[in-house]
Amino acid sequence: MQEVIKQLQLSGSVVNEVDFVHLSPARFEHINPYGRYEFDVAKTFSQQDLRPLRQCR
Repeated sequence: MQEVIKQLQLSGSVVNEVDFVHLSPARFEHINPYGRYEFDVAKTFSQQDLRPLRQCR
């Protein structure tokens, strides 16, 4: 998230630091309503580069 914020600031987008309290690194794909969680740790740690940002419309 820090890289995204940095890229947004460098591109001239307005980034309001007051909104940072609402950010969370949690993603929803891994949430299982049955209480069992699965994480592919090897895949996560094998990724070396960040993916490009989506373009805002």
